[in-house]
Amino acid sequence: MAQVSNETEFRSALNRLEPLIEITADFSLTAQILISYSVTVKSSGSQNTFTLTGAKASGGYLFHIDGGSLTLQNIIINGGGSPLLFAAGGGLVLDEGALLKNTSMVNGQKQESADEIYIADRDSVLRIKAPLSPGMLLQVDASDYVSPNPEGKPILIGTACDTLLSGIDAKAFQKPETGFDGWEIRLSDDRRQILLAPQIYSITYDDPLNAFHPNPQTYTITDGKLQLQPPENPQGYQFAGWYDRPDGGRPVTSVPENSTGDITLYARWMVSESFTVTFDANSGSSFPRVWQMPRDIAVAPQGSFIIPSFTPKRTCYRFIEWNTSPDGRGLRCLPGEVITDVNRSFTLYAIWRLGWSWELI
Repeated sequence: MAQVSNETEFRSALNRLEPLIEITADFSLTAQILISYSVTVKSSGSQNTFTLTGAKASGGYLFHIDGGSLTLQNIIINGGGSPLLFAAGGGLVLDEGALLKNTSMVNGQKQESADEIYIADRDSVLRIKAPLSPGMLLQVDASDYVSPNPEGKPILIGTACDTLLSGIDAKAFQKPETGFDGWEIRLSDDRRQILLAPQIYSITYDDPLNAFHPNPQTYTITDGKLQLQPPENPQGYQFAGWYDRPDGGRPVTSVPENSTGDITLYARWMVSESFTVTFDANSGSSFPRVWQMPRDIAVAPQGSFIIPSFTPKRTCYRFIEWNTSPDGRGLRCLPGEVITDVNRSFTLYAIWRLGWSWELI
């Protein structure tokens, strides 16, 4: 183990390939540090936290890891505005108490600072050995490795060393600022990896008939154009199209290429056939006649209807009910009642009883 208190001693220990370097004081770095082997840099004593500050450079990265790995333990890396890490053939391991800050200013609408990391290949991903410090932001740069692929294959950008990762760890990573619309950073299902992957959007189909259709329930930006298929037509109905609003709106025949966001589609149907409910006065041709009879009602297959609330009138008779049989031995129905699941045409007969009624036609 080598103990160092300044940049000269630090670089000398790296040149000697010391596997463990203990920092005993804060100091500044004036130029890029090359890491070509596996080394752990930590503060002396568990109660101390020392800071390595990088001079603001016109270009390049503060640490260039090539063929090795750098493990930080209880160390603050303050880049002074320079990008943090270029990793090729090796990577950075963040252990307990490791903190990255002020390594790259993010311009434009973003106002915060973020730590800029360039990952050259899968072997160079960030390795996390302890929970990331609160507020840490790691801006991932685009590279040949970190680039969108048409297959939508997730890109590994961080992995756990000894412990499971959390959603807070994933939120510390910022995807590249351009070229990744419709992609997101998320944990893998086993919480061992941090992935840059196409975001999964939902497609909701609002269909009052719940007819079967083969369309997908989700999509991503890499799926390309999705041509929507019509549902199977239930008996008595004809599909009129998917629409983007429950009323009015525009017909939707496909999800265009490069679409993003959750989608809700509304099914429209036309009745291709209907059943008829007929109301019969059930009075024969003799006097007294009946008036105030309901009109016939057209009902879609498996549909429903409401029996009119008003009742027919007949002099010297009192209306009792509607019935599916003229002798009153069938299904009994009352005014205002809802009849559901209609699957045929039928007639409702008025059932009468002699009574004192002097209403005249």
